Amino acid sequence: MATSVELRNQRATTWERFKEIVDGAEAESRAPNAEEKENVSKVNEELDSLDERIANQERLEQTRAAPESRNGSGPIAASPDDGRQPDTGEERTEKLNAAFLTYLRRGMSGLNDEQRTLLATRQSTDVDSRALAVGVDTAGGFLVPDDFQKRIESAKLWYGGMRESGATILPTESGNPMPMPTDNDTGNTGELVGENQAVTEQDVTVGQRVLNAYFYSSREVRVPYSLLQDAAFPIESWLADKLAERIGRITNLHFTTGSGADRPTGITIDSVLGVTAAATGAVTTDELIDLEHAVDRAYRDFTRCRWMCHDLTLRELRQLKDGEGRYLWQPGIQVGNPNTLFGYQYVVNNDMPRMTTGLRAILFGDFSKYYIRDVVGFTLLTLRERHAENLQVAFIGFSRHDGKLVDAGGSPVQHILMA
Repeated sequence: MATSVELRNQRATTWERFKEIVDGAEAESRAPNAEEKENVSKVNEELDSLDERIANQERLEQTRAAPESRNGSGPIAASPDDGRQPDTGEERTEKLNAAFLTYLRRGMSGLNDEQRTLLATRQSTDVDSRALAVGVDTAGGFLVPDDFQKRIESAKLWYGGMRESGATILPTESGNPMPMPTDNDTGNTGELVGENQAVTEQDVTVGQRVLNAYFYSSREVRVPYSLLQDAAFPIESWLADKLAERIGRITNLHFTTGSGADRPTGITIDSVLGVTAAATGAVTTDELIDLEHAVDRAYRDFTRCRWMCHDLTLRELRQLKDGEGRYLWQPGIQVGNPNTLFGYQYVVNNDMPRMTTGLRAILFGDFSKYYIRDVVGFTLLTLRERHAENLQVAFIGFSRHDGKLVDAGGSPVQHILMA
């Protein structure tokens, strides 16, 4: 298997091929012919594939290099009623995960007394089994172990684009409305005061945006009893992926284009018009420069600012050059260095509109000003009777989220509107 360094070198070579094709047509002052267009498309696909392989390989290498995280071990309880405190270390984590897996496969009747106690107990000092659900109820809801919650969270991070954009993630313990105070004093200055003269008064304009907590469901995932009973693979990991992908898809869509009416307000909706493209279905280098400088310098920090667009839009941007003939898109050569566009990182988000008339196709700005609220808690319901005649168990995941651009008036994220 190629290392991440080898893959990055391979991407650099592929990028040189891309430039040769495009530059060859430009040198002859003509548009690319059909064969060259096909080759450009193929090389673009190779670059996209290499980007994905590099990201996966670097995650794998980081995982292998990182020391295993271990909790400190505590006293081990011989039984739940022997009067001693339960173990808070590695063994308790393993017992908790085993109990949860038994519950998924066999339901309440398959749990022994110790497992029931492990899953039902809510202890403020228990770091391994935080109460991540509403509790036990007749519909089959149960506490979700921390490891399961982490798998859900990881799968959501791999999907979409908004969570990778540098957005501020706010986990909260409850779902009460959460005011986010703002102030805009940018139009005010100090004053020159003469000797023995009184100063004038100037209030600060204060506002707020409120983050709510909207319910999201994974919809039902039906699993045959035979699979639960006989699965030779980690059924809980498979199930976590399915639930997370469904919730990840819809939340990313809403964080991107949500209307704000009984749902999150998408970043494209909250962003401010920076540039209107002159052409239909295309943008120019100058328009990208104009968009960059439409965002105030107070927000144009290289560590926080990003471009965001659809993958097909990125393919078009790869072919743009600056006034010196240099490509705007540059591959990250060193390990850990991202690809850049005009020197800034970019995020591919396929919930972004494409370059179509009247749509906001490209965003630029400080995405840390977009707040994603996650109510800490993932509820898993199991419906064992509903589909019993089909020998199936239905699982439903619930979580609560909101998202808004907290803009005090400085317009930290702006967009290009397609002509």
